[in-house]
Amino acid sequence: MLPDTNYYYGLIVFSPADVFVPVLTTYDKKGNIISDESLSIGDCNGGGPGINYCSAIGVINSDLTIYCADTLKTVDLDKTMKAIDGTKKYYCKFKKGKINKDGKIIMISEQKKSLK
Repeated sequence: MLPDTNYYYGLIVFSPADVFVPVLTTYDKKGNIISDESLSIGDCNGGGPGINYCSAIGVINSDLTIYCADTLKTVDLDKTMKAIDGTKKYYCKFKKGKINKDGKIIMISEQKKSLK
């Protein structure tokens, strides 16, 4: 649970699925949902062929800004599931946001950045 405010409560829960996904939900003081947002990008969920490395992070700072990211190393595979030369990729997908004073969660759309 996030620190209490005069306007809302903030709670992080893991929603049940094939892979547990952290979800931030804010509630007004009467218990009604104000806003909810997944703290996962989702590229690391479940893995899959061609993913050599995957790391996920979600951070809520004391100023209530939010940063979520998945960092991946991937390679394209041929029909026999062998790596195709020259197709290695190393990148980070991320989204940022903030919890407003009224409890509304505002996130920017996901962005992708190539890494070396």
